[in-house]
Amino acid sequence: MAVDAGVKRNSAARRRHALLLLAVGLFIGLVVIGAVSFEGEGHAAGVSGDPNLVDGVRIHANREKMVPGDPQLVLRLDFEPRGRFAQDGVFLAQRLRVIAVGGAGLVDESFAAGGMMTPRTLPVALEGGDVSQYPFDSYSALFGVRVLTSDGAAVPSVLVADGSMHGYSVDIARSTREPNGGNDLTISVSRAPATMIFAGFIVLLMWTVTLLALTLSAKLIRTSAAIDTPLISLLGVLLFAFTALRNSMPNAPALGALADYLCYFWCEVALGLGLVALLVFRIRRT
Repeated sequence: MAVDAGVKRNSAARRRHALLLLAVGLFIGLVVIGAVSFEGEGHAAGVSGDPNLVDGVRIHANREKMVPGDPQLVLRLDFEPRGRFAQDGVFLAQRLRVIAVGGAGLVDESFAAGGMMTPRTLPVALEGGDVSQYPFDSYSALFGVRVLTSDGAAVPSVLVADGSMHGYSVDIARSTREPNGGNDLTISVSRAPATMIFAGFIVLLMWTVTLLALTLSAKLIRTSAAIDTPLISLLGVLLFAFTALRNSMPNAPALGALADYLCYFWCEVALGLGLVALLVFRIRRT
């Protein structure tokens, strides 16, 4: 009998050890998947025009930033003259004019012959979305670039968009070559799956903690048990700690987004009412 009991204990210990290793492996796997998703989902590239252009101007549009709540995407435009428009591979062989339109800003710049085409910043308006729908908001941004000679003739050009935006899924489509020689690109932006998963986890966590705290409070009130100070302190701490927890959502906007009406505000109301109820019954029972 003693031998059988020892075997059962060893078998149970091995099972617990295996489950622990499995849990650790799953956790490490989730961390790796989250990191890979964070690094890879925000990258996208697109081209409008001839990607093998050898005589004209290559325009590189690199995404610099997108701030939650700010309805614009900031692009950095770099210019690379080629062929008969380039001198010594870097400088301009003739005077050129660049016109870039993004809805939220305009670049209208002339570059002198013999000089360099220095980079410019272009704010592009984000359309079709509302940050208050976080984390389900999505946007589109349309911008176009034209290059002209000093007498207004169109210069052959190609527009290349590239870069990364961490926390967002980016797609570049609808490349358009305008009759006037310009190039247009549309950038579609939405929250990355990793962002939505972590935001959903925080929402679920707040609801779970709130419901468990209220269940414990209701049980103590119904059973006429002593309501101790630590439980009151717990609800008070949660009431104020949820603000920091809510703000830890990835790229979260200011208070008032859809996620707040799904969780944060209701959890705060429930915890506040639970705290008041505990205080009232604590006073009545003293």
